[in-house]
Amino acid sequence: MKKIIFFCAFIFLLISTVSAISTDLKSSYEKSETIIIEITGNILEPISNSQIEFMRGHVAIPLAYESKKLSGKYYLWIIAPQQENNYTLLIKDITTTVAGRTEKIDFAQNFSVSQNSTDYFIKPGLISTQKDFSIDIYLNEDSNTNISINFPIEREVILKPGKNTLDFSLDNISATTFTKINIGKYSLPAYIIKVEDEKAKLRIEPNTIISTAYFKDVLIYPFQLVNFGDKRLDVKLEYNKDIFSLSQDNLISLKENSFVELNLTIKELTDETKKGINEKISFVVDNQKFELPVIISFTENKSEASTPYIEGSIVYYCTELNGKVCSGGEVCNGEVKPSIDGACCIGECKSEEAKDNSWIGYLIAGLLVIVVIYIFIRYRKTKTMKEGFSKEISKAEKLP
Repeated sequence: MKKIIFFCAFIFLLISTVSAISTDLKSSYEKSETIIIEITGNILEPISNSQIEFMRGHVAIPLAYESKKLSGKYYLWIIAPQQENNYTLLIKDITTTVAGRTEKIDFAQNFSVSQNSTDYFIKPGLISTQKDFSIDIYLNEDSNTNISINFPIEREVILKPGKNTLDFSLDNISATTFTKINIGKYSLPAYIIKVEDEKAKLRIEPNTIISTAYFKDVLIYPFQLVNFGDKRLDVKLEYNKDIFSLSQDNLISLKENSFVELNLTIKELTDETKKGINEKISFVVDNQKFELPVIISFTENKSEASTPYIEGSIVYYCTELNGKVCSGGEVCNGEVKPSIDGACCIGECKSEEAKDNSWIGYLIAGLLVIVVIYIFIRYRKTKTMKEGFSKEISKAEKLP
């Protein structure tokens, strides 16, 4: 009875081990065919290319291949050998679970290569990218042939004998996606990463113009456009020209880490604008839009007129003051100015520990001075005593 139980347990363990990892590798391929397979199972640690080997009998053979994890799944592409024979795909030290326990196992699966050569093959056999890419297609025939492609649109491609390079653009890709790209008889797993355009580093100071204005005054509102990035910005201005005029118009070119001061002037008031102005000045950089809300109410009592952002002080970012914010554990060795980022050091940030420990150096230097003075005093005292003792001996020698 115990033998039967042991045998059943062994069979169960063997089945579990075999079924822990699997692939959709076919039993036979043509010479030089691009093999594209998916590796499935409870894979707990990434599979690296160094874990993969190809064997002919007991001999390892070199093949062009690559393994990657795309959208949570592992894929492997291989260029099949050019020699008809039986081969083994070996993946060593796969971390997985066997009967609920975490183990490292070796996975092996056999396949064969027939005597026929494939008509064409592709490299690479999978894609993971965030920019435009290309695929090489090698035609093993002496005359042109047509294949169909479904990415980014359906189209026909003429292959010429030898190497053909197909370029693919991501211009029409709107979001990160996983897809299968059909290139003739092949289906490539592709993970396309859509990178959002970097937001232009443009700031408007103040971020809103709010004012209560005396309707008879000439109304001019200053503001700044600040480019706090490391790239030049070409800024296009859009606003209601029936109400406003600007000291610079249409297009402003801002160098990196620079700013420009502009004046917004309210044109002659009409019966409509006297009721109040609620508009926006738009600043367009490439396809990005930045807006400056302008909210102005009018009063006939001049004492009620107020524009808080002008009456207050404008605070700058530390980079605009040509300084930097010291990190934790650092102190400023220079002038400190207030900024939006916090205390801005116009000088050099130094280690606070270095500063705190500087007293140790002074203490050691002081102790050395004291020791030198002490030694000097003892030396003088000893010398004086010796001179006195010598005089006493001289006097004693002169005595009868």
